[in-house]
Amino acid sequence: MQKKNTLVPDYAHQAVIFLFHFMVLSVPFFFTWVNEELFEFNKMLLVYGSSILIGLAWSWRMIINKKIIFKKTYLDWAILAFVVSQVLSTIFSIHPRTSIFGYYTRFHGGLLSTFSYVTLYYALVSNFNRQQFKKLLTSIFIAGLGVALYAIPEHFGHSPSCLLITGKFNVDCWVQKVQDRIFGTFGQPNWLAAYAVLLLPIGVSLFINRQLTQIKDNVTKNLGLLAGITSIALLLVVIFTQSRSGFLGLGIAFAGYLIGLAILFFKDFRSQKVTFPSKNLIIIGAVFLGLAAYYGTPYTPSVKSLLTHQISQPTENSEQPTANRLDLGGTDSGEIRKIVWTGAFRVWQRYPIFGSGVETFAYSYYKDRPMEHNLVSEWDFLYNKAHNELLNFLATTGIVGLTAYLSLFIVFAIKVLGLIFKKDEKAKYLEDKILAIGMSAGLVALFISNTLGFSTVMVSTLMFLFFAALEIISNHEPILPAKIELKLSISEYASCFVTGLIAFVLTLQVINIWRADYLFTQGSRLVDSGELSKGGPFLQQAIKLRPDEDLFYDKFAITLTQAAFLFAEQKKLPEAQSAAQSAIIMSNMAIKLNPVHLNLYKTRVRLLSSLGTLDPELLQEAQANSLTAMKLAPTDPKLVFNLGLITQALGDEEGAVQNFVKAIEMKDDYVQVRKYLADYYVSKDQTGPAIEQLKKVLAYFPEDQDVAGKIATLEAKLKPSLQ
Repeated sequence: MQKKNTLVPDYAHQAVIFLFHFMVLSVPFFFTWVNEELFEFNKMLLVYGSSILIGLAWSWRMIINKKIIFKKTYLDWAILAFVVSQVLSTIFSIHPRTSIFGYYTRFHGGLLSTFSYVTLYYALVSNFNRQQFKKLLTSIFIAGLGVALYAIPEHFGHSPSCLLITGKFNVDCWVQKVQDRIFGTFGQPNWLAAYAVLLLPIGVSLFINRQLTQIKDNVTKNLGLLAGITSIALLLVVIFTQSRSGFLGLGIAFAGYLIGLAILFFKDFRSQKVTFPSKNLIIIGAVFLGLAAYYGTPYTPSVKSLLTHQISQPTENSEQPTANRLDLGGTDSGEIRKIVWTGAFRVWQRYPIFGSGVETFAYSYYKDRPMEHNLVSEWDFLYNKAHNELLNFLATTGIVGLTAYLSLFIVFAIKVLGLIFKKDEKAKYLEDKILAIGMSAGLVALFISNTLGFSTVMVSTLMFLFFAALEIISNHEPILPAKIELKLSISEYASCFVTGLIAFVLTLQVINIWRADYLFTQGSRLVDSGELSKGGPFLQQAIKLRPDEDLFYDKFAITLTQAAFLFAEQKKLPEAQSAAQSAIIMSNMAIKLNPVHLNLYKTRVRLLSSLGTLDPELLQEAQANSLTAMKLAPTDPKLVFNLGLITQALGDEEGAVQNFVKAIEMKDDYVQVRKYLADYYVSKDQTGPAIEQLKKVLAYFPEDQDVAGKIATLEAKLKPSLQ
C-alpha cells in the first residue's frame, strides 16, 4: 500500500510575510543613543538585516517548492538600469568603499542599500498577493500612527525619547528646539515630514475606499478606518515639523490627487453608475483644512495668530519671523541650498557620465565649493548630500545614474495611467484605481520633498514597496496555497544549509558593523571627556572589528596625540615620543584608506602642527599636508589660515601674513583672522593696519566692546604721531 503524502504549512512563505510585517513595524521606531549617528544608521542596519532574512526565507521557499518563485514586473528594465548605473558609478568612484557601504554612518544610498531595496521589491511582488498586501498596509499604518503619537507630544514639551534616555518626560535631552520642529524617531524634522507625506495620500485613498458600496470585506473596512485616523495624525506631524519641503510636496501631491479622482469620476463612476465616495473625501478634507488653518503652515498664518492680532505690519523695531531660518542668526536655508546646488552641478561637469561615485558628495563637493559658501552661517559644515536628490544623483552617479533613477518614476507613472484608463474595467476594481492614485500622490509628495532635501532609509524602503504594490494590485491573482508537500532530497537540504550559512555570515557582518560603531562611539565620548586611558581600548576594539574604517584610525590618532602631550607634561619623554609616532602612523593609515576625505587631512594637519611643538621637524610635513588639503578644497579659508599659522611657526612671517590676507579675501567676515592680523600688526608697531582690521571686525560685530576699546586705545596712540 502506497504511503499518502503529508501536506504541511509553507513555513518559509509565512516567514517572508512575517518578516515584512516586522520590518515595516520596527524600522520607523528603531534608534539608539549609544551610536555615532542615532537614527539613520540604526534604521539602515535593521533594513539590511531584514532584507537578508527575507532573502533567506524566500530562497528556502523556492528550494522547498522545487521551483523558481520570481515574478517579472513592469519595472524590471528600469530597476536593471538603475542597479547597473549604481554598479558602474561604484566601479569608477573616487572612493569605491564609500560607494559600496555609503557615507559613514548614514549608509543609505550606498550600493548595498540599493541591493537591499531591490531585494525587498522582488521579494514582496513574488511572495504577496492582493489580500496579503492589504494586511501589510495595515502594519504600515499602525506604524505610521505610532510614529505620529510618539512625535506629537514633542510639540507640547514632552519627548518620549527623553523619557527613555533620562527618565524625564520633557525635551531637555535634545539640543535641538524640538518643540518648534518635532522629529520623533526620525532625528530630523524634514525626514519625519517626508515619511508622513508619503503615507498621507495613501491613507486618504484607503479611507475613501471604505465607502465604496462594492467593498464587503472587513480587512478593507478596518484598514480604511485606521488609515483615516492615521492620516489626520500624520497631518499634525507635518504641521508640527514646519517642513517647507513637506508642505510643498503635500500640496502639489493633493492637487494631482484631486485631478486623478476627477478623471476617475467622469470615466468610471458616472459611466458605471457607481456612487462616488464623496462623503469620506469631504470629511477628511474638512479635517485637513481645519487643522492647517488652526495651527498654520510655513506658508500661511494660523487662525489663532490672526484672532489675537499677532500678525501686524512690521515697525522699525520689529522683525518678521522667518520659517526657514536654520537657527537664530543663521543664513536662510534656501540661500545655502542654492550655493550647494551650484557646487553639485560643477561636480557633475567634472564627472558627467558616472559621477564622482555613489555617496561621495562629501569628498567631491569641496573641490567645486563656491566661494560664496564662505559667507553663510554654515560655512565650515560638512555637506555629505547636495540637499537635492536629483542633483545629488547627478553629481555622484552622473547623467547615467540620474536618468536611471528618473526612469523608475516615469515607468511607475505610465503603469498608473494605464491602470486608471484601462478599458472594460469592472466596478469592483475601482478600489485599486483609487489606491493607485493615492500611491502616486504619495510618491509625488516624496519626490518633491526630496528635491529640496534628500531621501532617507524608511521612505526609500516604502518607496520600493509601493513600486511593488502597484504590480500586486493591478494583477488579481488567486491566493497561493497555504500548504505544501515537504519532501527534500539531500542536495536540497544542502542548498538550505548553504543559503542559511551565507545569511548567517551576512547577518553577523551587520551586527559587527553595529558593534564597531558602538565601541567607536563609547571610546570617542570617553576621549572627548579626557579619559584617554579608558577610551583608547574601545577605539582599538572598533578598529579590530572593522580594520578598513578610516574614521576609527582618525579618532585614534587624535587620542594618541593627546596622550603624547600628557606624557610630555609628566616628563615621560620616551612614552611621549612613542605615542606621537603611533599617532602619525594611525593618521597615515586613515589617509591611506581614504585619500579623498578632506576631514582626515584637517585632522592630520592639526596633529602634526601640535606635535611640532615637541618635534619641530614635523612642521614641514604639516605644511605639505596643508597644501594637499587645499588641492581638495581650494575655496576653504580655514585651510589657508592654518597654513599661515604653520608658515609663521616655521619662521616665515611674510609668507604667513600673505596667507592670512588671502584667508580674509576668501571670507571677508573671518573675524578670527582679522583679530590675529591686528595683533600681528600691533606687535610690529603697524598701528594703522591694525585699526583697519579691528574696524572690519566691529562692522560685523558692533556689540564687541573689547574690539571697540582696542580701536580707541590704538587711535589714541596714533594721534600723537599724527600731530
